[in-house]
Amino acid sequence: MEKYNISEKKCCGDQTLYDMPQFQSDCCGSQLYDVNQSQCCRGTKTVIPTNLECCGEGSFNESTHLCCNSFIKSKEDGSRCCGSETIDVTEGCCGAKAYNLSTHQCCKDSTIIPKHQSCCGYHGYNNRTQLCTDNYRVINRTSRSSCYNGSDHCCNNDCCGEHTLYNKSSQICCENQDFYSVTAKENKECCLHKIYDVRSHSCKKGRILRFQEDLCGKKKYNISKKKCCDQTLYDMPRFLPDCCGSQLYDVNTSKCCRGTKTVIPNNLKCCGEGK
Repeated sequence: MEKYNISEKKCCGDQTLYDMPQFQSDCCGSQLYDVNQSQCCRGTKTVIPTNLECCGEGSFNESTHLCCNSFIKSKEDGSRCCGSETIDVTEGCCGAKAYNLSTHQCCKDSTIIPKHQSCCGYHGYNNRTQLCTDNYRVINRTSRSSCYNGSDHCCNNDCCGEHTLYNKSSQICCENQDFYSVTAKENKECCLHKIYDVRSHSCKKGRILRFQEDLCGKKKYNISKKKCCDQTLYDMPRFLPDCCGSQLYDVNTSKCCRGTKTVIPNNLKCCGEGK
């Protein structure tokens, strides 16, 4: 690691030193550039003129081209991006998928269904032969389900699953695919199809955790006894800790070069990508 005078030199990238230039400068990876004439595409560490824009591994002119999901596409009248492709005025975009506006429609920016169907949440259904419930379940109008055809299906009641009737004002229904649960609503919330008490627990990535717990990758851990660094678990140390990537270090004796995820002593400095 080479020492240098910060008033005479500039360090870029992987310990590359330049004489301090006369122009206003910045680093783009290991390259030094004039910020008044150029700009840096940070993802590829490429220097391009200020009249262009970055896109994936290249650059483009906004007046003639589009950047669609890091792919450069030619711009035509009325064209716009849909995912990594372009679409025209006759097409719609559903999530990242194109569809014909005259024959199809999009449900919740996710699912493409035929125009003659209706949306029920993320799904399509035939509203002449089917029903969409308040909790976005599609059932047949001729269904013999004891829940949907029962005389009690009124007065703020609804179905949870195929056969369980519940009162929406006093109970909570938690559904996920074919699993469901019903209980009293007070202080309760859903974690997929499971129910938890908000006074003592939380939901993270579909798993119920106690207040003193968290997830490190897929593992539960006690936040007072363990420290998680980039999915790596450590016993809680006696010193003041912090993470540098997957490494645990003592902030009183060391520091982290965030760009390279390297721990160095406090008496040294990070350079370029290590800043």
